Amino acid sequence: MQWDFNLYAVTLLGLGVAAALLSLIIVLRLSKAVRWFALTLACCAIWVFFYGMELASGTLTYIEFWLKFKYIGISLLPFTWLIFCFRYTGQISRLEENSIQPILLVIALITYVLVATNDWHHLYYTSVEFRSDGPILLADRQRGPLIYMFTFYFYAVVAWGIYLLAASMRGAEPLFRSQTFLLLIAALIPLLFHVMSFVGLKLLGPINVTSFAFTVSFLATGIGLVKYDLFNIVPIAKEELIAAMSDGVLVIDAKDRIVEVNPAMKKVLKEGRQSVIGLSIHEVFVLDEDLIRNIREKQSRRVEINKVIDAAEKTFLIEMIPLKGRKGLFEGMLLVFKDITEGRQSQTLLEIQAAQLKKDNALKDKLFSIISHDLKGPVLGVKEILDLTKNGYINTEELLEILPSLSTSIDGVAMLLENLLAWSRSQLKGEFTDKAVFDIYKLVQTQRALAEPVAALKQVSLAVDSEGSIMVFADKHMVELVIRNLLNNAIKFCDTGDQVLIRVTDHQGEVKISVRDTGVGISAANLQRLRKGDSFTTFGSNNEAGTGLGLLLVRDYVEKNGGTLWIDSEENKWSEFSFVLPKINDN
Repeated sequence: MQWDFNLYAVTLLGLGVAAALLSLIIVLRLSKAVRWFALTLACCAIWVFFYGMELASGTLTYIEFWLKFKYIGISLLPFTWLIFCFRYTGQISRLEENSIQPILLVIALITYVLVATNDWHHLYYTSVEFRSDGPILLADRQRGPLIYMFTFYFYAVVAWGIYLLAASMRGAEPLFRSQTFLLLIAALIPLLFHVMSFVGLKLLGPINVTSFAFTVSFLATGIGLVKYDLFNIVPIAKEELIAAMSDGVLVIDAKDRIVEVNPAMKKVLKEGRQSVIGLSIHEVFVLDEDLIRNIREKQSRRVEINKVIDAAEKTFLIEMIPLKGRKGLFEGMLLVFKDITEGRQSQTLLEIQAAQLKKDNALKDKLFSIISHDLKGPVLGVKEILDLTKNGYINTEELLEILPSLSTSIDGVAMLLENLLAWSRSQLKGEFTDKAVFDIYKLVQTQRALAEPVAALKQVSLAVDSEGSIMVFADKHMVELVIRNLLNNAIKFCDTGDQVLIRVTDHQGEVKISVRDTGVGISAANLQRLRKGDSFTTFGSNNEAGTGLGLLLVRDYVEKNGGTLWIDSEENKWSEFSFVLPKINDN
């Protein structure tokens, strides 16, 4: 083969090598968005280098041979250019949404195949002739219908990219606007030369200056990219900012597909997936219905969700920011995930402490009220009677008449003191159960005997219904106090002739103890309050005073022994208080 390395060929070959090297440098040094510009420059390098090889060839066969290599760059250039423009302007989601990338690749492949097989169909070039223009041997190609179609496609795609760049300049910062303007100039100049060449305006005679113009223009731009970081400030700043954020950042498009996540967000989305890009937000947060519902509303708001990460439950505050495009159209949503777990834990701790402080203050007020009224009153009453007797104002007969009521008053004070001390100890210091095995039947009989004198004064009958000795495992002193309080309450709300029945039964492997009376019963409102655990004071059938401490203590002690307190009643008919204890097998 005879080579003719003329000035045009050497210039184009040199430009091609320089463009290829520069594109490699850009790929290695600059950000992801700008790397697509490097691929565009590489396409120019292929185009201009093999056009140089074509001009240096001495035969038509080799000219046609290098044409096939040249069209690798020509057919791919619109594709790489448009991808760069979409990425640079931050509209990659639109590119993926409309499946533009595979369409452009298919067009590039079809174009190349048609050029490579032109000898079979002559639709791209109808004929090729060998001619000489001065010292240069050239191929004179007659254009077929397909080359007009490809040229229109080439212009349209390049113009589309130019439009994206121009549209992105509106409302942009001055620095970014000026950089984009330079990029527009770099694309418009070769496009102008291409149009001039296609319509027949020959600036360098038979030499097609389009490849030369594209390569020189993009080569100058590439040098600016490497040397001055032109067009790279905004992409780098954005990527570095997002990557450095400690909060998770997730971007979804208008169809709720994830198009961007930062490293912090990948830790939040620890789902065992390699990548969530392209997945629907509904797939990734399938259990977070509240989050999905708010995303559908496409409004700016804040939402809290809980997620388990590394076996620990985390609370996230999600800032939802709608992304609007031109004319205010919804383009997607930016979600910022802020970990507020520690803040929520601190808030919860403060709420618990505040609730405990409120409870302690209520306890203090209750204690002062009991001591100043319920306890002080009866004690001072007894003291006054004793003083009157001592000073001779009450004789022996009168004292004997008063003695039963005085004894009842002292019994009430003793019961009140016992409950008060037990409840205060339980509330202020905490109380540990000392569980042991004992016969619940014997304990019930003992408490019935202790309550008998009080019941006899009101002419209330006491009875025990039991299957005999039943062994239980519980704190005996607590159970004694529970039964004593329930018996005293039952007697307190009974009238003359009423009955109190203590029943001990085997209940599904446990022992059930119930105290049922035929007294005045409990109103529906008070029954609801008692079941909720409220403390309030009521007076007995003979106006016996109470403090409300008894049932509080009963409920607390029953629960500490693994049981539950049930309260049932029908007003003016009956009341029943029941609880269970663990049963011990006799064997």
